[in-house]
Formats: sequence, structure tokens, C-alpha cells
Amino acid sequence: MALNTEKYTFYAAECGEFNDLGRFEEFKTLEEAYECYRNFCATSAAMVPDFGFIYNNEDPISDEYSLNNTMWISWSTLYAEDPETINELISEAERLVRENPPEPKRGRSR
Repeated sequence: MALNTEKYTFYAAECGEFNDLGRFEEFKTLEEAYECYRNFCATSAAMVPDFGFIYNNEDPISDEYSLNNTMWISWSTLYAEDPETINELISEAERLVRENPPEPKRGRSR
């Protein structure tokens, strides 16, 4: 995927809800972030991993957008600004999950 990495970077979070409770890794490509996410899924039994992208805008605080849950309200503003890239990111994330789904978590079953 040829995206301008000055504008977008990608992440994998060990805990998608509370990023500071686990590891949070940033990558230059979606594929690298997804592989890290798959590893978190297999090894982080007590957490709910996530992956997505960071939109690096002019604000001092960049926004994170999950590709694991694309129904966030905050997407609407960014989608209006750059719909082609957002559609490409969603399609690529869906392809990665479809072709190489995360392994089940290790640990005890309930």
C-alpha cells in the first residue's frame, strides 16, 4: 500500500481500550502493524488488542483510528477530508484479516 507516511503511521496496541495498559507499537506499514496485532492476539490473554492508523495532522495531538472497529463516530470528520485513503485502509485491513486471521488466544478456556 503506497501511503504518504508523513501523513499516516500505523499502530498495534496490546490493549485497544486503554493503550497505556500494555504495549503500543508504531509502524510505517499497515502490514507490520497487523503482524504485531496478531502476535498480541495470541499472547495477551487478558487484553483486547487493536490495530489501526494515526493521522498525523498539524495539531500537536494526532488522532488514532482503529481498523479493528470501523464504527467510531470520530471517523466522519477524517472520512470527509480524505475518503479515498480511508476506503483503501479499510479494504486493506479487511483483506489482511481475511487472508491471515489472528490465532486464538493462548491460555485457559472458560
